[in-house]
Amino acid sequence: DTIAAILGAMLGACNGMHAWPAALIEQIDAVNTLDLAPLVEQLLALRTG
Repeated sequence: DTIAAILGAMLGACNGMHAWPAALIEQIDAVNTLDLAPLVEQLLALRTG
């Protein structure tokens, strides 16, 4: 599981959200009670400066 998580993080970091199928993102949003969008925006702002 750890290797898959690391690879998933690297894939997302290198290729952005478009690297993931839309259906998978929708499924994660449906079952996850955390609002991750603000965190994603903050992390992207750090990345782009």
